[in-house]
Amino acid sequence: MTQRIPLVFACSGCSNAGHLTDRLARELDRRGIAEMSCLAGMGAAKPPFLKRLSEREVWVIDGCPIECSLGVFDQIRQHIDAHIRLHDLGVRKNASLPADDDFHNLIDAVLQHVDQQKQSVLHSRGIDHSSPHDLATQPPP
Repeated sequence: MTQRIPLVFACSGCSNAGHLTDRLARELDRRGIAEMSCLAGMGAAKPPFLKRLSEREVWVIDGCPIECSLGVFDQIRQHIDAHIRLHDLGVRKNASLPADDDFHNLIDAVLQHVDQQKQSVLHSRGIDHSSPHDLATQPPP
């Protein structure tokens, strides 16, 4: 069976940080790194969306410390594989949106963050993954 790319869910909230999560998820989708999916469909517990979760790795991007996206997955009791908090990466709610160069640097930081979370999980399970696949080195298509 071919390994499928992760699903990514963005909070897409109304602040600049929420807007940035949406932009990041769309860029990850455009590059073929992850497939953006609908957080509202998850919150509504729609079967077509829920079914896909068992088949894919799941990434969730939250723009601010309120973490609404994570809350959706907690409410529907579904797993996630990576939780990206833009606040932890220096993005502040109600600040200006990053310039293009800063946006591309943020994408790299998000991918490094995901890799670190995966390595932490593997390490906690006693799995040695000596040569991790660094997603941040994947060029755009």
